[in-house]
Amino acid sequence: MNKKPLCGIDEAGRGPFAGPMVIAGVKLHKSIKELNDSKKLTQIKREKLFDIIIKNGYAYFYLKEKKWRLQ
Repeated sequence: MNKKPLCGIDEAGRGPFAGPMVIAGVKLHKSIKELNDSKKLTQIKREKLFDIIIKNGYAYFYLKEKKWRLQ
């Protein structure tokens, strides 16, 4: 078990040229074994992990952007 806090970030969307993007992150008190690549999780597993993430997380953020600028 990792004793240092962890921060996970993920995105969903089609990217800066094709539409809106949603980016979310959470800082966790401890590692969650089943949590790795969200694209490899089934919808059912993702929903089960939600409660575990909320219980073990202590800082959250999300960002939804309709338009992106590349710099």
